[in-house]
Amino acid sequence: MDKYFRESKERLIVTNTYSLDFPPHIHDEVELVYMLQGSCSAYCADQHYELKAGDCFLVFPEQVHHYQNSRDCHAYLMIVHPKQLDLVQQTPVHAVYPCEDEDLKLLLDLTVREYETQKDKEVAIPLLRAVLGKLLRHYTLTDDPVQDNAVQQIVRYCSSHYKEPLTVSAVAKALYRSQSYISHTFSERLKISFSDYVNSLRLDEAIRLLKLDGLSIEQVAELSGFPTTRTFHRAFRNKYGISPRGYKKSGL
Repeated sequence: MDKYFRESKERLIVTNTYSLDFPPHIHDEVELVYMLQGSCSAYCADQHYELKAGDCFLVFPEQVHHYQNSRDCHAYLMIVHPKQLDLVQQTPVHAVYPCEDEDLKLLLDLTVREYETQKDKEVAIPLLRAVLGKLLRHYTLTDDPVQDNAVQQIVRYCSSHYKEPLTVSAVAKALYRSQSYISHTFSERLKISFSDYVNSLRLDEAIRLLKLDGLSIEQVAELSGFPTTRTFHRAFRNKYGISPRGYKKSGL
């Protein structure tokens, strides 16, 4: 496993999750999802996958990825900076491995259980190194670029400016692209409409703000980037089936 990693000190996220509906995003970390039950649509570097129980979904740094339509979902989610592992520069040709390696499954269980109960990176990092070392044996790696730079730029720009009055025209002007190119990138490559994507970013921020004390619904709508409180209510109810006020009162 030494050819893959060298440990260093950076952040680590290891957790159980029951929803994988995340909009397109990009980061400089390695992300691993292991499906325990249910199903989910996943996208990575312009490829579409249907995840089911037993699948591993591996995302390397700088790959645009997202998840949709998770159903009865229970999964392990692990996010780690490559500096902790000194990961190789190559990337997987395909992101999914239908896990049939029983030792790997035991390592995945142990890694999550140890980290959730002990919060001990000194134990979790070596376990995760072993997980990824075994997992990478099942992947074909390539030296090809992980993603079209233009797609990365679009996603990064939107994720940095979604609290502003963001439109296809504004993104096109900022990135020196045509409006049709921006729209095509979302519909054909990211498989989500521009408006749905921006709303997803704003709703994720709204969920975070609703968990804070002292903010009114109107303030949450404004701070999340929604043009009006009415627009916020409609988008929130369409996605979560409950009003923002109802969500806040529920304490979810």
